[in-house]
Amino acid sequence: MHKAANTLDIEDREALMQDAERKALDDYAVLPIYYYVSRNLVNPKLSGWKNNIEDTHRSRWVSFSE
Repeated sequence: MHKAANTLDIEDREALMQDAERKALDDYAVLPIYYYVSRNLVNPKLSGWKNNIEDTHRSRWVSFSE
């Protein structure tokens, strides 16, 4: 990382950064401890319900359609 920080040539810097990343990934194991799961039972008559990454569903955006 220090050598890459002091290198002006873009291609040499990229190669040094790739090497550093490879070494870091080889040295440390990464294992997700947990992940979020959500299940929503939604009435088909409910409009405005959109799945999203935060699983946030504001009541002002949903309504029942007839």
